[in-house]
Amino acid sequence: KKGANFVNKIFLPQTLKSIVSLNYILITHFKEAYIYKSPQNPNSSEIYFVAKYFKGIEKALLDKLFLTYKNKEYEKFLVPLPEDFIEDYTKIITFFIQNNINSLTSTYYYLENKKYFNEEKKYIAEKQKKNNTEWLKKFGLYRIY
Repeated sequence: KKGANFVNKIFLPQTLKSIVSLNYILITHFKEAYIYKSPQNPNSSEIYFVAKYFKGIEKALLDKLFLTYKNKEYEKFLVPLPEDFIEDYTKIITFFIQNNINSLTSTYYYLENKKYFNEEKKYIAEKQKKNNTEWLKKFGLYRIY
């Protein structure tokens, strides 16, 4: 439906050709699109695709997407991708993957060095709360609990 909003939980690394293409299609068919990583679970590979104001989609492209899914053609690009999109996408996904690796490394470190964890625990909780509050404000959302 035109004007609709969309939120999708996706998982890193998001590098399969059909997935990269699908993300491009989503980004180009919404007026606004964001990729968000919740600070609540930094060790998880989950990220969120948030899009606002759907512009609509051509029937031919929609048919092509359904056919690709039906035929399980995941290892090919679905549409031509502009070079600047590929560069930006690579930077964004690399950023999220590196943050995920850093978080896992940090968790492993604290598991091996438990005496340091209590010193960092309060800082981590405050940073998570601040990041969540900023995200809620950015999208005009409110906590319901």
